[in-house]
Amino acid sequence: MKTLIIISYLILALSESSHAVVGGKSVTDSKLRNSVVMLFTPSGNCTGILLDEKTVITAAHCLLNEDGEKELNVSVGYFGQSSLPSSLQDAKEVLSYKMEAGKDVGLVFLTDKFSRDENDSLPILSLPEISDEDEFCLVGTGQNNSMSLQILCDFHFIAQTKEGTVHIYNQIGSLAGGDHGDSGGPVFRKNAHGILELVGILSGGTIYKENNVETRINVFTKISNPSALNWINKNISNHVQNLF
Repeated sequence: MKTLIIISYLILALSESSHAVVGGKSVTDSKLRNSVVMLFTPSGNCTGILLDEKTVITAAHCLLNEDGEKELNVSVGYFGQSSLPSSLQDAKEVLSYKMEAGKDVGLVFLTDKFSRDENDSLPILSLPEISDEDEFCLVGTGQNNSMSLQILCDFHFIAQTKEGTVHIYNQIGSLAGGDHGDSGGPVFRKNAHGILELVGILSGGTIYKENNVETRINVFTKISNPSALNWINKNISNHVQNLF
């Protein structure tokens, strides 16, 4: 399994599936619940996470509808409700990086700040190199109207490409992992103290079959990939400068 080379992956954003991280469990931590966002687009739902009170990072492929127009609304903190919120945040500016291997990253700058509890700090961004000993966790919202927020950990490293995509799996023979609507969701790794550090953005996945055993492989874009990180920093810096 460690030597698998994944050649292609299936984009997770555009199906009508209702799952939010297959095999996951509901997120109860308020800091995470108030950081992960749901993006409503003409083509379907995606997931993202706040980098600050007005900036969302997600997958680039989530940000374009079929006509190539950038149109979406964002919601945070409504997970577990029986219906969608009546008011959503509008996107003031939407930027998408090239949708290539290692470059499936997008930024959404919001019109207004999301109000947050002072104790709900934003996620720790981790930039060191990823190790094959790391344990990863996926968080996603799926496509269902109940807006369930799910987390699943115990993902293991398979391979990393020079372009900056990382392939992970939960366990051999398991279909657990990111599903439709989870694209753009945060990928964390657990550090030595058990703290979740944001290391990537979920791009997609595929089902790998060997000896009639199926295993779900998920693929994420590593934020510390130099080209992606430079693009993120440049555009956040430009956006801040344009505010004054």
